[in-house]
Amino acid sequence: MGETKRRIITFKIVIPFRDYKRIIEIISYLKSLGCTPIYIKRSVLFKERRELDPVEIVYKLELPSEKIKELKKKTAKVLRGTLGFFLLYPS
Repeated sequence: MGETKRRIITFKIVIPFRDYKRIIEIISYLKSLGCTPIYIKRSVLFKERRELDPVEIVYKLELPSEKIKELKKKTAKVLRGTLGFFLLYPS
């Protein structure tokens, strides 16, 4: 049988702190695949509106194409209706 080609990508999620709980599902999914983030960073932009502080999570992933496609769909669904966004690009 043919082996599935694995791709190395960088996966970055940026979301306001108030919506962080929405991406716990994605973090758990990646953890189940054995992936850990390179870093998680919360920046302070508005001292009066701390709930809008952006949270940035970056992963370096080596996954088969079908898992990457599944990750895109799950992340898009979770982030729908928020100010958050995600990026996937080759490493």
